[in-house]
Amino acid sequence: MAQADDPAVPQRASQAGASHPSITQAIDYLFNDTHSPWSNILARDNGSWLSDFWHTPLSISAGFRKQALRALDDKTLAGSITFNPHEDWNSRMEAEIKTAGEEMGFRGSDGDPDTPPPGKSCSFRVCDAYAYFYSQYQKGPKCQLFWPEEKRDAAVAACRDWLQAIK
Repeated sequence: MAQADDPAVPQRASQAGASHPSITQAIDYLFNDTHSPWSNILARDNGSWLSDFWHTPLSISAGFRKQALRALDDKTLAGSITFNPHEDWNSRMEAEIKTAGEEMGFRGSDGDPDTPPPGKSCSFRVCDAYAYFYSQYQKGPKCQLFWPEEKRDAAVAACRDWLQAIK
């Protein structure tokens, strides 16, 4: 039997109840009603829970996918990523990601040829952020925030196709 402090218990519970009409309606409200503070998860003051959110089944729920599909069309600026000097990668993260709602560390360039030089700040859009988070936390198509825009556009399109295929 699962223990109450088992981190999988809330996820199993949310998965089991997600198909119930009232739960589906609540999830849809939380992520899509303009009066909900979660209708834009990249907004200021939403950063404290953002990283953890992407690990949960809610990020692939039908209600949130509606928000994500809208966001994948949003090309407004969302933030920046700036790489640290290589010699600091052992003591610090490779880079720092900044959005209106959060600052977080980044690891995972994995020798990508498009990795910018230390100190260079690369802006990214809302659509890129959603594709990146799905790539990192839900095994969506690969996307990096520092890629050239054309390459990110292809990743965003692949993410859209991937999300639309989820039932």
